[in-house]
Amino acid sequence: MMSVLRVPQTLAVVLLLSASACGGGEYSVLLTLSDVPSRAVALQVTAQLDQKPLSTMSDPRIPLPLPQNQLGLVVPERGQLELNIQAHDGDGCSQGAAMPTVDVSMRLSNLTAPLVAHSPRRCGTLPACAVGKNCTLAVSGVSAYLRGVWAIAPDDIWVVGKQATILHFDGTAWTQTPTASLPVPSDTIWNAVWASAKNDVWAVGSAGRILHFDGTTWSLSPSGATRTLTAISGVSGKDIWIVGLAASMSSLGEFWRWDGTRWNSINPRGNGDLYAVWAVNPNFVLGGGGDSTQSRLWKWDGVNQFADYSPSAILPVFGLWAQSTSRAIAVGPAGQILRFDGSSWTLASNTIPNDLYSVTSDGTTTYIVGTSGFAVRSVDPLLKTLTALSPGVGTTDMYTVHAAANGLTWLVGDRGYLGFVDGRP
Repeated sequence: MMSVLRVPQTLAVVLLLSASACGGGEYSVLLTLSDVPSRAVALQVTAQLDQKPLSTMSDPRIPLPLPQNQLGLVVPERGQLELNIQAHDGDGCSQGAAMPTVDVSMRLSNLTAPLVAHSPRRCGTLPACAVGKNCTLAVSGVSAYLRGVWAIAPDDIWVVGKQATILHFDGTAWTQTPTASLPVPSDTIWNAVWASAKNDVWAVGSAGRILHFDGTTWSLSPSGATRTLTAISGVSGKDIWIVGLAASMSSLGEFWRWDGTRWNSINPRGNGDLYAVWAVNPNFVLGGGGDSTQSRLWKWDGVNQFADYSPSAILPVFGLWAQSTSRAIAVGPAGQILRFDGSSWTLASNTIPNDLYSVTSDGTTTYIVGTSGFAVRSVDPLLKTLTALSPGVGTTDMYTVHAAANGLTWLVGDRGYLGFVDGRP
């Protein structure tokens, strides 16, 4: 049996037991595809008739593999039919494409369409980026320093920064939220962004400001925080944590938890500024910070107990990432890289002079960024072997790196720098 794509005056994708009967004014065409990419898991099919797009009546995605790589088409009896067939991988990126044209007046019953491989693969409207290469994006009108990035989905990415900058990518284009529409001063600095869903996006920054997006509108979320907030992490819309600076080295830094209704203040372990937070689950939250005289690195159990790992950090902690309760990474000034194995932190020796601000991983490849253009990746579990991203980012200070679920890793930094690395073929 074959998969059947029925294309009357509106495009519909249906899986039928056979391609037997056609309605009036229609006939059947057997389309044989060749060179289907091995990593492709589905076909996405769109069409137009006489250069007019056909609307979609159902999901135009067809699971792969197809029996004998064949599609049964039931097409109108008149007109020029143009098909756009994209072979997508599990990340939703195109591995190859075919665009056959059918002059239905010729009444052809068999067609062959080879898929042309996309190498590198193409993810939406983003420029094709060779595997492992760092690709820079230019967003018109954006020159402010960018501080945070978070990808909810390939077509739902948020970036924040200085001058109250908030950018959004919808899978097609980047747009900037007008500063005048935000309930904050135009000189607000957003340091971090995190989201649990497209209607639950959070940004934190200067003067204790917390901004929430409900899918339509940005609004302030009062908490009681007054000092600069530096980082945010969560595991759901009802379990979110924020950290920030202290009033002095002898006072507590900001530490707050959102329970789905309101923000609750928590007294962190030790005094001083906090720069990083990462939540693995509600009972395993890592925090880090410090200053020139002391470091801060702890784990909170979600109730009232802290495990203090500060002695393991020689210098302050600027960035955190964790895959599980037994694998975490912390970074900081002067090349400080620490690895957590579930019980203790180990310093990875290196000669890096740069301050390191952010770390992320897709589970296999770890990315670290920092000052003066420092941007590296590593597949070494011990993080002793680091490879500079190519092409590099010059001398730009890089503030955040974030590995998204679709194989793309995003980087943001000074002077409006925005880029990504595609880590999968």
